[in-house]
Amino acid sequence: HGHLSELLTGKMKFNKLPMVLILIILTISFMEVNCHDEFRPPCKYPIQQVYSTVKEKCVSLVGGHCDMLETSGLNKTNTSEYKSDISKRSKHMECIQGAECLRRWNYPFPHCVCHSSLRTSRSRKCVLGFGDPCDNHNKELMCDESKLLTCVNWMCQCHEDYNHEYDEYAENCVGKVGAFCKISKRKFFNGKLSDDGRDSNDQDPYAVLCTNGAACALELAGESFGNGVCACWWMYNVTANGTCEYMYKPRSTETTEISTGNKPGLDYALIIFLVTAMMFVLIFAYSTSLTEWATKLWPDELYTHPPSTAEHSEVASFSATIFYDTLVGRIFTM
Repeated sequence: HGHLSELLTGKMKFNKLPMVLILIILTISFMEVNCHDEFRPPCKYPIQQVYSTVKEKCVSLVGGHCDMLETSGLNKTNTSEYKSDISKRSKHMECIQGAECLRRWNYPFPHCVCHSSLRTSRSRKCVLGFGDPCDNHNKELMCDESKLLTCVNWMCQCHEDYNHEYDEYAENCVGKVGAFCKISKRKFFNGKLSDDGRDSNDQDPYAVLCTNGAACALELAGESFGNGVCACWWMYNVTANGTCEYMYKPRSTETTEISTGNKPGLDYALIIFLVTAMMFVLIFAYSTSLTEWATKLWPDELYTHPPSTAEHSEVASFSATIFYDTLVGRIFTM
């Protein structure tokens, strides 16, 4: 065993030199790869800072602390802001690209704020909005991906290949009819689970939003969540450019019966009946006597004595007929 151990030890000593050389070569190769891959050293404040390959130093995110060596005094247009001398901050804590170091009266220290023309992303970086000029090679000032914007032809736009368009009201790229979307949660209504997916509260807030008048409908009925496509509501029609246009009347009687569960005639009759009953209750609650009620109907004919039973019935019947005819006439002439 002793000779075998010496032999093995000698063999290991013989292999130490090539092993060391291999380790040195691997270390040098790893350092070269990282140098070419823009190796980023750790920042002093990792929560508030990121490494900038453009400035080759750690810079502060939006809301993070920044240095202000000299100030230009009070701003004449806004006395609550101080601006730092950018030319003398090259060796100190700077802000991320697209932001500037400001100090306001309600903040105890100077902090980074995006320029007025830029937006702040969820990652506390300054991003470009719709229509802003962009550069795909600049990875530190990109289009707002949370709004589904991308740089196309040197301008921040929506994905045309994904059947998207920009909604100025929502300030977001939205999916046209037929665009893919996703439902992340379901909403219970009266103890039953809705299966059409056409509730804005059900849609994934980080996924594609549908255009106005449309919602994300599940591809397979009965699923509680999953992939879907943007589809118009039953009171909307699909236009030539893939949007939804509101229509006053339903597209067909069949669609109305499926959506409401009742025939259209029954719905109108029920509405007329409820409105009529409500108006009668309000009128009789407001009038304290038949004399005041008749006086309001016919102000020219003043009643000096309470009406008889026959007059009571005649006035009530006549006023009801006038009220009903007027109400029905106005409803059907709208």
